[in-house]
Amino acid sequence: MRIGLFDSGIGGLTVLAQLVKYTPEAEYFYVADTLNAPFGTKTQDQVLTISLKVISFLQKLGVDCVVTACNTADSSIRSARIDLQIPYFGILDFEIPEDMKKAAVIATKFTAESGVYSRILRSKGVEEVIEIPCQSFVKIVEEDLINSPMADEEIENCMSTIRNTDISNLILGCTHFPFLADRIKAHFPKLTLFDPAQSVAKKVSQKFVKTNDNQGKVNFYVTKDPSGFLAKIVKYQSLFSLPFTVQQIDLEDSQR
Repeated sequence: MRIGLFDSGIGGLTVLAQLVKYTPEAEYFYVADTLNAPFGTKTQDQVLTISLKVISFLQKLGVDCVVTACNTADSSIRSARIDLQIPYFGILDFEIPEDMKKAAVIATKFTAESGVYSRILRSKGVEEVIEIPCQSFVKIVEEDLINSPMADEEIENCMSTIRNTDISNLILGCTHFPFLADRIKAHFPKLTLFDPAQSVAKKVSQKFVKTNDNQGKVNFYVTKDPSGFLAKIVKYQSLFSLPFTVQQIDLEDSQR
């Protein structure tokens, strides 16, 4: 089985980790569009254009399905209602506990302002939803500042609106944010954190017949600074524990 997934950087590693947990025998094709990062500050049209180029590239590699390991990208694709002509799994297609009635969502600027989580969660029976833009969290993760004073300061600044509320559920609405889960719990110990990636990974594993014929591995494709990306992958390889390669690509050339 060949699974394609993409993100603007290393955030998608949290999705890859869940996919490998459920489908370790698959061959993964991960596009990190580091040239256009971050996605969360761009317009919907810009993100959609980028996403379609990446998906086209993955289709040419012969993947069996595409997983958007980026909430911003999935939101833009959903809004456009495009038939991608390939099995598609969005990070926003997740399940929640039936008794969840109130929730806060932290996400990129794009995702938070789109209101997509409010619409999805309300359709699932959640009565109160607070969407909080925490764009700075992406930079903190990408620049390896997770354990820095800056991370603590930004967590307090971004999430202060729920400090004195009775909300106990927090949805990590960006695939970069699970990297900050421990820091967030240190500041907000009463919150229960939900990572949509686990739900999506389960759906992917249930869609395809498992085989033991293949040796799982990951093919990383980056659009800028492959050496810098490789250094990050080496640091977080324990998340997916499969052999991997990294190579640079030009998405514009791949469209020709």
